[in-house]
Amino acid sequence: MRAAFVLILTGVLLTQGCQSAPDASRARQKELAGILKPLLKPAVPSFWSDGHEEPPGWYSSANRQGLRNFIAKYPGTEDAYQAEIWLAFADTDTEKCPIAADEKGRIAGLAERLEIISQKTGRPGTEKMARLERAFRLFAEDNGDHSGFEKQADEILSHIKEYQSEKDRNFLRYLAVVEIQPSEIEPNLRLLEVYEKGYDHDLDKALDLAKELEQKYPAWESRSVNSEIEMIQFYKRGWTPEHSPRSLTRN
Repeated sequence: MRAAFVLILTGVLLTQGCQSAPDASRARQKELAGILKPLLKPAVPSFWSDGHEEPPGWYSSANRQGLRNFIAKYPGTEDAYQAEIWLAFADTDTEKCPIAADEKGRIAGLAERLEIISQKTGRPGTEKMARLERAFRLFAEDNGDHSGFEKQADEILSHIKEYQSEKDRNFLRYLAVVEIQPSEIEPNLRLLEVYEKGYDHDLDKALDLAKELEQKYPAWESRSVNSEIEMIQFYKRGWTPEHSPRSLTRN
């Protein structure tokens, strides 16, 4: 009799657990959606001035703090992983350290955390978000070590069809915010690779990559790619501008 009661009680508890888990997940998703709504608000042009606009929502420290509070409240959950990726995106231009060494350490920490998220998440869309955001964070404008970006970009490009066909709504929302169509992921990453080779002064490789990009995607940003090819050719002929070459190869 007692054994039967234990079995019944166990069944009831398991049923309640199965019901409460989806409910808790839905509640977290709703809470995160409320935080993301103001955070992802785009910049708004001012009615009174053509040269002034209201900055996007991620420039608000209060909106970014909302993400940090959510992450601390639900550590290790899929929704917290999502929040961490959005926070990495939001911190890009808002939390830069004035000291170069400190900024390098900040980016390294972000890249490490995004790699961990990409490995721990059980959602393919979240994994792709983390890897793309990691590539963008590792893309550097200085003459540092660019191998981290190149390795991450190559890993994404080796699975590019999966990225182009991903239907996860969070992933598609991420692409919309960073203003990249699924079909544009590959050419964007390949153009960044051209820039990186230029920063490394490997002009022969940069030119080869730029020409490959022009040939594979002739209708994509043709003006930018063609101008990059022309600039690299100028450098190869020994032409030196008055200011840093990086400012000419950066869109």
